[in-house]
Amino acid sequence: MFTIESLHSTEIQQIAHDYRSGKGISIQTSGSTGKPKMYHFTSDELRASAKRTNAFFDLNEQTKALLCISHRTIGGAMMVIRAIEGNFHLRSIPPTGNPLQGNTDQYDFMALAPNQLVQSLQFNAQKLKQIRTLLIGGGPIVESTCQQLQKEMITVWHSYGMTETCSHIALRKAGYQNESTYQCLEGIEVQQQNGRLGIDMGDRMVWTNDLVELKTNKEFTWLGRADFTINSGGIKIQIEDLEKKLTSLFPFPFCIWKEEDETLGEKLVMLSEEKFEVSKEKLLTLLSKYEIPKQVYLVSEILKSELGKPLRQPTYESKIIGTLEAIL
Repeated sequence: MFTIESLHSTEIQQIAHDYRSGKGISIQTSGSTGKPKMYHFTSDELRASAKRTNAFFDLNEQTKALLCISHRTIGGAMMVIRAIEGNFHLRSIPPTGNPLQGNTDQYDFMALAPNQLVQSLQFNAQKLKQIRTLLIGGGPIVESTCQQLQKEMITVWHSYGMTETCSHIALRKAGYQNESTYQCLEGIEVQQQNGRLGIDMGDRMVWTNDLVELKTNKEFTWLGRADFTINSGGIKIQIEDLEKKLTSLFPFPFCIWKEEDETLGEKLVMLSEEKFEVSKEKLLTLLSKYEIPKQVYLVSEILKSELGKPLRQPTYESKIIGTLEAIL
């Protein structure tokens, strides 16, 4: 029987009411790469998305799920709608970095942001193992996290999707069973144009800024974001790939972005919450000379979205508290 146990917000009950009444819901994008946008989804669109996920994971009236990401994101709102369509029990708790801390209940289904997965692995790996289906969305799973999942013999489902597509449209296994290819859900097909992914939602096409290798019209490998590609002096660099490489060196909050440069066109810059020392020689064991940041800014805080993704395009002037020497 469908129930929502909401411990922190009447807004969650409102999502359920608006969906069931046919009003639909409106969700704002995270703004991680630009100005946030508001999208409205009809109840029919939301229902179709929920049914695809419920069918794939066999979520039904026996399922007990935990909502621990923000209900203001499409992923959080869809957890509510999946529970309605699957007629299962949903418990909602305030979003925290370590949602399983102090939690003694058993769950079949749980959606986590990548930063929540990192902390849960560190402090509650045994509890993670007890959950049948772990859905990870909102950003990439870095290599160190994948290695920890393999060590703990935990397989998660890494989703591909966005607000515009009404949550995920494709999934792949990551961790103990690791696959690089995303499989589209029922009713979804994909295309490619100039390297970018196009998603056929049935009633509309959604063209993305994601670069992919297309296997079939139902399978693809994600290569990176076109708008996260820096062209520095003719050398193209993927920001997220670079950040994955640097994670082993910098165990504190940082992110990579770009600035205009008269000579290079665009140059790599790094935002860091902590001062650090690292030699060029050590960097060159991980990076090519073109991947070394040309400037490092010390900031009081790396701004993030509700799902923990760095907000790379806000005005950081008010946050910058110093400039470190360029690592050259």
